[in-house]
Amino acid sequence: SSGINAEYGEDKEQEAEARARAKNIKKLMDEVGRYLQAEVIVTEGKTKDGKIKYFSGASLVDALLASQWGEQNDDLFVETREDAAEFCTGLLSNELFIALRTKIKKRITDGSYEGTVQKNKKSSKPLKFDVVNDAEEFIDSPEQFYMWKYSPMGIWAWIIGIGVLMGVVAMALVPVWPGQAQIAFQYI
Repeated sequence: SSGINAEYGEDKEQEAEARARAKNIKKLMDEVGRYLQAEVIVTEGKTKDGKIKYFSGASLVDALLASQWGEQNDDLFVETREDAAEFCTGLLSNELFIALRTKIKKRITDGSYEGTVQKNKKSSKPLKFDVVNDAEEFIDSPEQFYMWKYSPMGIWAWIIGIGVLMGVVAMALVPVWPGQAQIAFQYI
């Protein structure tokens, strides 16, 4: 009986350690996501749903390698482009960003049909994209594009949320307010 209890205790400890590691990994991914979202250069584009801001896979890897995690670090150490791409695959699978596919246009040259990708580097028109929902692997390429899905809550969102919550609690407590405050509230 005591052997079973010891095994059960060890299982609980291992479970607690696994939860702590998962929480630390999630916190690290959020921290890296916030950093990368602030540092990666984005460009305007279009999808069928409207305008978006996109970035290339290569620029995300470059930003990660130039960050504090590109140097020796206890939490995460990204030494090579392959390490960075592997970490970015984890960010992609956790849906911090979404893969995009550029729309390809066919162009006729000299009477024959030839499939070419239309480059918009010189034109002011934004590129058009389709969202790829089933992308499983991050591609480190200047020709592969992604769009941020991750949006951390700003300080104003917290302030407004707390203000609304306090207003709701104050409204619920109107019956216990002093009589003069209730009369003054009726005029507002």
